[in-house]
Amino acid sequence: MENVMAGKIAFSEKAIEQMNRGTQSHALTSVKARWTWFLLGSISLFFGAMIFWGFYGSMVESVTGVGITLLSGGVHPIIAGGNGKLSHLNIQAGAEVTSEQIIGQIYNPEMLFNVRKLESEYNLLRSEVEFLKQGTERLTAQKLEMDREKKKHLERLTAQQEKSRKRAADIVDIYSRLTNVGAASKVSYYQTLDQMVQTESSFLSTLFQSMETDISQQDRIWQQEQKLLELKQQLEQKKQDLDLAQKLYREAYWITPDFDGQVLEVFKEEGAFVQNGEKIALVASSLDEGMYLAAFVPPDKGKKIRNGMSAFFSPAAAPAAEYGYLKCVVREVSKVPVNAETVQAELMNASLTQMIAGQSAVIRVVLEILPDPKSPSGYRWTSRKGYPRKIVNGMLGEVIINTSYRAPASYVIPALRELMNRKQVKKKPSDE
Repeated sequence: MENVMAGKIAFSEKAIEQMNRGTQSHALTSVKARWTWFLLGSISLFFGAMIFWGFYGSMVESVTGVGITLLSGGVHPIIAGGNGKLSHLNIQAGAEVTSEQIIGQIYNPEMLFNVRKLESEYNLLRSEVEFLKQGTERLTAQKLEMDREKKKHLERLTAQQEKSRKRAADIVDIYSRLTNVGAASKVSYYQTLDQMVQTESSFLSTLFQSMETDISQQDRIWQQEQKLLELKQQLEQKKQDLDLAQKLYREAYWITPDFDGQVLEVFKEEGAFVQNGEKIALVASSLDEGMYLAAFVPPDKGKKIRNGMSAFFSPAAAPAAEYGYLKCVVREVSKVPVNAETVQAELMNASLTQMIAGQSAVIRVVLEILPDPKSPSGYRWTSRKGYPRKIVNGMLGEVIINTSYRAPASYVIPALRELMNRKQVKKKPSDE
């Protein structure tokens, strides 16, 4: 025990002696120096990188909102044009319709009775016109036939009258000679002259009667033609009234879409009563016409948005963690906030409008979805794969719009922040 204690004391005395002389371990000093310089270098590099990033790096300021994909051709309602009962309705959700297709009919007995009445009146008037036209044609044909026969009769009568005149002239000449020589009495001579006058008078009377008959027939024909003309005018007016009534009836009570597309929703069933202006169904335009993204953001955030800013859309059906974001570009920003009625007019859905806008006004932003023909969805995504299915109308999701890029140091240095804000202001006109 004493030997052990003696060794420790000896070692301690030796160490104290070396320390007093100023001699230390070279190995220990070398290790400490290397760690000190490495630590100082790392700290300097870190602070240098932070300073470089603070002045030359960038942080993104963004605005978020609710977005929904909408067809460029829009969604259009099929509206009832009149009051009545849906007697026919042959459409259902998902069906394709065309602008020339009759998809249903509204039964209104009063309007139908008016159309049928006009049709009956028109048909009756047309029959009268046709009957009078045929009668006039027959009367004209009879007059022409009588004129031909009368002409032949007058020609024969004129020829006979000419022969009678010659014979009477010869007889008068004979009687004149006989009377001069006393072979015949003057009474017979004057009787012969009187017969000649009577014959001429009878011929002239026949001509006058023929002329009167012509005038009477011509007057009858003229009256027939006048009546026919009046009936034709009435018929034409009735035809216009009927065409207008039928046109109004077709437009109001024959249900036809004004465009081609696909039926999204049917609000009424066959047999239901509808009123003028009431929605019967919704029809979406074709996907071939393209699609856009409508975003709605609060007014205080929307004033930062400008045309040309980049944006990203994450549909609820395609989570960003799995598929990334759709790439978009801002194309239009409303100058003033829009109310719920304006939003509903675009979305055609009251419940959806209530969920997006509520009762407050919002800024409406129209974004172009960047296309990518190689992508299954037809649009460009931030991830390599993207969403494997088509982007369709009415997909809701979150919209992120990048409004500015600023150096991190501008958030802590007021002067640099003011300088960055000035640069942003100068860029705004070019963005627009």
